[in-house]
Amino acid sequence: MKSAEAAQYVFGESWNQARYMFRYNVLLCPNATYIFETRNTTSGGDPVMYLLKGSTEVAYSDDTFLGWNGSVWVLSDESKITYTVPSGPSCAWHTVLVRAYSNNTGGNGGKSFDFYLSNFLVGRYPVAGFQINTNDIVGAQETMETVLVNDGAPATLLYAFDYNGNHHAFRAMDQTSGVGAASKLPGSNVADKTHQIWVVGTAVSTTREGKVRVVRNDVALRDADGDGLGDYLEAQGTATCPYAAHTTATGFNCATARTTRDTDDDGLVDVWEAVGEDHATLPLLFPLWGASPIHKDVFVEMDTYAQVTTNDLFQWPQANLVAARYADLGQQNNPDRLPGIRPHFDIGFACNDEPGDVDGISATCGMFGGASTVPVGQACSQSVPCPGGQVCTPFGTCSPGCGTDGGNMAANRRWRFHWGIRNNGAQG
Repeated sequence: MKSAEAAQYVFGESWNQARYMFRYNVLLCPNATYIFETRNTTSGGDPVMYLLKGSTEVAYSDDTFLGWNGSVWVLSDESKITYTVPSGPSCAWHTVLVRAYSNNTGGNGGKSFDFYLSNFLVGRYPVAGFQINTNDIVGAQETMETVLVNDGAPATLLYAFDYNGNHHAFRAMDQTSGVGAASKLPGSNVADKTHQIWVVGTAVSTTREGKVRVVRNDVALRDADGDGLGDYLEAQGTATCPYAAHTTATGFNCATARTTRDTDDDGLVDVWEAVGEDHATLPLLFPLWGASPIHKDVFVEMDTYAQVTTNDLFQWPQANLVAARYADLGQQNNPDRLPGIRPHFDIGFACNDEPGDVDGISATCGMFGGASTVPVGQACSQSVPCPGGQVCTPFGTCSPGCGTDGGNMAANRRWRFHWGIRNNGAQG
């Protein structure tokens, strides 16, 4: 995989930050002239402004000319667009988009500007948009995709800008083509790696800002094991197995894997643990919930009988206790070379036991969207049996039998999640 060595395929959440990038929708009418400008930008900030009609860029501004001082043209880092709308049958909606010129001039946060529309102050907004450097051209058959992670931004916007001979022009933006509220865009055929800019933002100004992972997937070009992750992404990014004749970055011999589609042999396909599995209403956000494609994970949906009291609920202390037991299981042939198995419990409410937690999801438990309250089963005894598929518990009520979920688990979670149920004083 020599040709991929200079490229990067996973951009980790330890440095990527999704922050709100200013967007403003405005109705513009034919033959009228409008002025859009930034003023009073924080020192060191450098806003770049675009005017879009739909997905087409119609105007652009970076630095503003202040005039000639007798020897050189004087520039300001402020942006200003003066735009006269062409003749047409009716007014049309346009979008003003403002990004930071670079991470040091606003992409890392801490900068802001006043936005004016035809000399009217609209408000003060952040100079933002975190830029990602891929060290290589992301081709038209590849994709860039955000991945939602624990305590990170819960929703993202991904922007693509390509150099057009004059400036980095707007090409595309996406909000939800990734898994859940994550974003995904295709690459493009440009002449040089410096001709592409990828920018990560949040969906709206009220969205919590935070860390985000980004992956570059070459699956349409090469995917020897058909797991949904491109061979270069697996070899250079996720440290998973693209095929059997490969040794991962951690020294794991892929020939020893039961299947290279599931490198760590935990029953979850590599792409589910690296990116997640999308669904119209119940996306499976395995990376956010703590999954790793190179360490065995077990996901458990913990339902609860309606009569269970608060003191008998399965909560984070119980989840941590189970996790500690599983961590002591020793070497499990994990490709990351770390011992044990990591359980993750969907308990139906937040687990706030970790310092700095913002989303109620810990390493062992949280609200994953599937756990539910189960009505009390009908009374039973040795002489009054339960309906088919159910068993009579020591509490004298019918319960789904071991290995079943009584129809309470969503169909797309089956074969991904195990199932348990909590009763007063016990669980199963």
